[in-house]
Amino acid sequence: MNWLFKNNNKQKVSLSELIVAIEVDGHSHLLPGIDDGAKNLDESIFLVKGLQDLGFKKIITTPHIYSAHYPNSAETIKPREKEVQDELKKLQVNIPFNSAAEYYFEPKLAEKPKESLLFLQNQEILIEFDMQQAPNEMWKEVFFNLQLNGIGIILAHVERYTYNIGQIKWVEELKNMGVYIQMNLGSLIGNYGFPTEKWALQLINNGMIDLLCTDLHNAQQLHTLQSKKDKILSLNNKLDINLFNQLLK
Repeated sequence: MNWLFKNNNKQKVSLSELIVAIEVDGHSHLLPGIDDGAKNLDESIFLVKGLQDLGFKKIITTPHIYSAHYPNSAETIKPREKEVQDELKKLQVNIPFNSAAEYYFEPKLAEKPKESLLFLQNQEILIEFDMQQAPNEMWKEVFFNLQLNGIGIILAHVERYTYNIGQIKWVEELKNMGVYIQMNLGSLIGNYGFPTEKWALQLINNGMIDLLCTDLHNAQQLHTLQSKKDKILSLNNKLDINLFNQLLK
C-alpha cells in the first residue's frame, strides 16, 4: 500500500497529498483545438504548467474520439501532441507529455484495427459512455471482443453516469469483467454536485476505483482544483495508489 494508508482505518488526506501520490494524470483534454478542451497552444501550455504545479509528474492527455462530434485519429492527434511537446521544450517546462484518446462508446469500436488505437500505456484504452443515457446491453459484447483481442479497458469517470449513481452492483459487474475503473478527482471535491461526490466516496471506500485523474478541460476547472487543493478527504486503505502507477507509468 502507498504511504497514504498506514493502517486499516480511514485516513484524512488533502487533495494535494493525493495528487503527489498519484503522480500521473491519465485523463485530460489538453491538445489545442482538437475537442472541447484547450482551445489553442497557449491554453494547452497554461494547463500543463498548472497540473505540474499541482504535483503531477507525468501527463497522458486523452482527446475525444467520437465519430459524430470529434472524428479524431492518430493522424489528427499526434501532430498536436508534438506541437505541445515542442513548445514545452522551448519553454523548458520539464514534464513528460504524451497522448492517447478517450473513445466514446460505439458498437463498432471493437471493429477498429488494433494498430489504429491509441493506448494509455500497456494496451489499455479509455472508453466513456453517454452521460445521460445508459448504453444497451451490446456494450458487454463489445468489451468482451476488445478483451479477446488483447485490449484492456478503462471506463472513464464511472461516478458521473447519472443513470447508475448508487448502483454498486453495476460497478462490481464491470470489475468482475476485468474492466479498470477511472474516477475524476473533481468528483471528490464537489465539482459535479453532492450526489456525485457522495457516490464517488462510496466507490473509493468500497475498493472500486483503479485510477484517479483530472479530466481537465479548461482554466476554470484548473482553478477549482487549485483552490480546493487543501480540502481534506476521508479515504480508506482500499485505495491502492500502487495500481495507479502500474497502469500509467
